[in-house]
Amino acid sequence: MSGLGLGLGLSLGGRRVGDAGNMPATFTIAAGSVDDGIKRINFSEPVTVTITGGVTLSIGSTQYQSGDTIPVATGEYHALTINNPGAEAGTITFGKRKQVTYLYLAYLNSLVVKGDITGMKLTSLLLYSLGLSTITGDISGMELTYLQGARDPGELPATFTVTAGDGTKYVRVKVSETTTVTPAGGTSIRIGSSGDFVTTPLTLAANTNQDIYFNGAGSLTIPRRKLVTYLYIASLGSSVITGDITGMKLTYLYLYNLGSSVITGDITGAELTTLYLNNIGSSVIIGDITGRKLTRLVMTGFGSSVITGKITGVELTDMLLYGVGSSLTYGTSSMNISYSYGIQLVGNTVFATATEYAQLIHDAATGTWSEAYPFRIDAGTIDNCPDWDTVKADVAVLRTKAAWTIIPAAWLEDNGGSWPADWNEYTGE
Repeated sequence: MSGLGLGLGLSLGGRRVGDAGNMPATFTIAAGSVDDGIKRINFSEPVTVTITGGVTLSIGSTQYQSGDTIPVATGEYHALTINNPGAEAGTITFGKRKQVTYLYLAYLNSLVVKGDITGMKLTSLLLYSLGLSTITGDISGMELTYLQGARDPGELPATFTVTAGDGTKYVRVKVSETTTVTPAGGTSIRIGSSGDFVTTPLTLAANTNQDIYFNGAGSLTIPRRKLVTYLYIASLGSSVITGDITGMKLTYLYLYNLGSSVITGDITGAELTTLYLNNIGSSVIIGDITGRKLTRLVMTGFGSSVITGKITGVELTDMLLYGVGSSLTYGTSSMNISYSYGIQLVGNTVFATATEYAQLIHDAATGTWSEAYPFRIDAGTIDNCPDWDTVKADVAVLRTKAAWTIIPAAWLEDNGGSWPADWNEYTGE
């Protein structure tokens, strides 16, 4: 069990805990706080929540009002959404401190929280990267089975909690050095598609893709997140797992069709070459991809995830951005398009400037396409319309390589842009 740094304001004694458990479990939320980071909590019994000031609290799609009862989470925890748009600080009180059994706060930047955990009956406590937030208290007397205040999330265990598993689904990983994967609770595991399921640790070989099949509710754990360089989770069906990838040294992240499973975390700093987020449900992945040497960039059906940064200096084999909004910018890249998504900016995905679009079209035209995969741009305005005379030569070339039929309506001459109505028939002659 790791010790917590004194900077967090926690101690293993020296305070009179006394009847602190009967004190209110109150957290103060600073004025102007905007929800971010990871906030999880659970209780030993249903609690009455009291909210003051302009603070709002939601769990999933349910917004709670002062006086409402919050049930015990059916899984390991409740994931909270907290805001305070008001001009003054407000509070949230979750019943009595002794009713709180699980607390996880991480990556708080625009959300500022203050609280005292003395008297809580915590069995699991994680506090990391709290920004201006302050959590104080005495943890003596708590029956903690998990305690972490590490400065480096890569040192945290890579634990996947299994709430449902029938033995037919797996998590594919690669680790940078030989290590173990350990099942716990009611989960049994095997490596590969054949052999017996076991409840004892198994060895993971270094630098090799390995499929960890899981059966039964419980968990599976790799000792340190920073050992994990490759993670593939897809098409889990009725199997359900949760996990946090923050601190993993990923070069490859592929999450697809996760169903009820929830994977969260921050990928900033990961040296990704593949980022594939497709139909990930309630999972939330955040991070900045500026400077990453991506070859595959696919983001569609990625829920509340927020990926920011500049796409530049990369060697793309495909790029599909669906409903990404304006969180990304484009610099330049070489292209060797060999996957069926081609290059597509779908829905509200938009770059801010005409220069970015002109460069994207040029890079696609001068790149290599193994087949006539789609090239598509849905959203755009008159302001970011690339000048037709500037790009028309590249358009003519690209149309011989890719299947391109869709541009923003605002780019057409009839709507104030510079592109002719028959742009898709232009051959350069």
